Amino acid sequence: MIRVWAASTTGRVRDHNEDAVGINGWALQGDAPGPLEINLPADVVSCVCVCDGMGGYDGGEFASRRAADIVSRVSAGSWDAAGQESALAAALQRASDSLVAAQRSGPFPGMGTTAVVCALSPDGREAAIAHVGDSRAYLIEQGTMWLMTRDDRTDPEGSQLTQALGGRVLTELDVHTVVVPLRPASRILLCSDGVAGQVGDPDISGILTRYEDDGALAVTTLLEAANGAGGVDNATAVIIEVNEGADGPEVLDDPAADVVL
Repeated sequence: MIRVWAASTTGRVRDHNEDAVGINGWALQGDAPGPLEINLPADVVSCVCVCDGMGGYDGGEFASRRAADIVSRVSAGSWDAAGQESALAAALQRASDSLVAAQRSGPFPGMGTTAVVCALSPDGREAAIAHVGDSRAYLIEQGTMWLMTRDDRTDPEGSQLTQALGGRVLTELDVHTVVVPLRPASRILLCSDGVAGQVGDPDISGILTRYEDDGALAVTTLLEAANGAGGVDNATAVIIEVNEGADGPEVLDDPAADVVL
């Protein structure tokens, strides 16, 4: 089973939450007083993503929700790592094109969102990661954490994104992709910059190590740390873990309607 924990908070400064989580075609958005915890089947390709609506633009909430819905529905069918990378990159471009089209016909010019998406092989032995913007993906194995993404910013400390889905940045995206092997009990953290920008990597690693056996407590502690550092942005954290024979809550297998956290 693939186990997922997701939590999100508006923070202490913003008045609404523009982050969104996508899980196999479900778009989830809003504050979560307690984390969402679900199991996904390990016999199909599953996709999980985090999208962060671009701050300062009208429609960021709409943009992140639409992108989460589109991107997390993607599967290349039977697992092929290169094919999955291509499928994820195409999905991100498709989501961006959808937002650009919505800008032309709707009331939200300039809306956009970042996105980081993880697709997992049916056997849980590989993950494909794709991203645009500054939402991040980390791999945690045996007490060590690796950053698997690079921020699309003008400089490491800069506040200006160089690309995003939709928005006024780029029409044709340069999607970053990577495929990584997974070991038993490997975990992947997807998060918006409301977490990564407020909680340093050493502290993120420390929290994930401290609560390596409790994904729910790990994601809520990450959000508490982000709010404790000022909570200047929406913050979202998702932990994905592959377990053999795990028992847990219901599987999301019928994405007929959106769910709000």
